[in-house]
Amino acid sequence: MVRLIPRDEKFLDAFIDDAENLLAAARALEAMLTSYDRLDERIAEIQTLEKRGDEIDRDIASRLERSFITPFDRDDIHGLAVQLDDVVDLMQSAAETCVIYDITAPTPEMQRLAAILAKQGESLLEAMKLLDAVDHEGLGDRLDAVHDVVQA
Repeated sequence: MVRLIPRDEKFLDAFIDDAENLLAAARALEAMLTSYDRLDERIAEIQTLEKRGDEIDRDIASRLERSFITPFDRDDIHGLAVQLDDVVDLMQSAAETCVIYDITAPTPEMQRLAAILAKQGESLLEAMKLLDAVDHEGLGDRLDAVHDVVQA
């Protein structure tokens, strides 16, 4: 069937990729702050994940330019992609800051925050996988879980 109106239904796949990348970065930061060894290698891994996030963000922006019909509001799609990328950017900055300021050992608070980020990343990925559900059943619970991790 020939379409007169361009449509791309792979936004949701891109968001899942983005959330998987965010989770990988969060886990890498958590591992770095837990063992606090091989800092250059661990930071390089986070930097690679940040670059991957930038690629996903550019892919989503390109899809937006080519698509007339989107699964939800264009501004929401753009905003979500930017915010996911910003979180990974900040994780990279946090990791690099440890070397820049010659931090010799992470504090328990740093380690706890990294663990929270990883748990939030897990809940966020689960939420992204529910975006394509017709009734979005369970999506609210997954989004609530992102915030509830902090209180646990």
